Amino acid sequence: MSIDIRNNEYQLLPKNTTGNIWVKSNQSFNSYLHTTHSISSLNGYLGINDRGFLDEAGRLFFSGRKEGYISIRGHTVDIELLEYWIKTYLSFENLSLFALDMEASETSLVLISENELSLSKWKTLKAEIMKVHGKQAVPSKKVHCPQWPFLENGKTGL
Repeated sequence: MSIDIRNNEYQLLPKNTTGNIWVKSNQSFNSYLHTTHSISSLNGYLGINDRGFLDEAGRLFFSGRKEGYISIRGHTVDIELLEYWIKTYLSFENLSLFALDMEASETSLVLISENELSLSKWKTLKAEIMKVHGKQAVPSKKVHCPQWPFLENGKTGL
């Protein structure tokens, strides 16, 4: 098992720098919810929703919890990692995932993209997301947004 500390852009950080904790293992693990997960989220690393740093001796120090997680049908989904994975898989520059509250307290994901997705590519993407991230991470809808909204400061309006 190995541990990396990465920033929000998933870049490796130097020792004594606080960032997001990622754990790597070639095995599966059992979560506290007693469900088995395959560790394949980011080149074999799994984000554990904690922040911290490694010192020069390689000791891990925890500093808090990471934001960007939501619960869908009783499962935790890392929205930031899922967006990054989809962008990489599709080679898309601008896309975003939104959690949409549905009836009966259900939450589902909506994928908004500047790029058009054909029906066959959409089905393939959903199948790959299910295989890698689980059923709860599969967006229920896609929305084509041909003109990405930017604010006056250059940041996205999404």
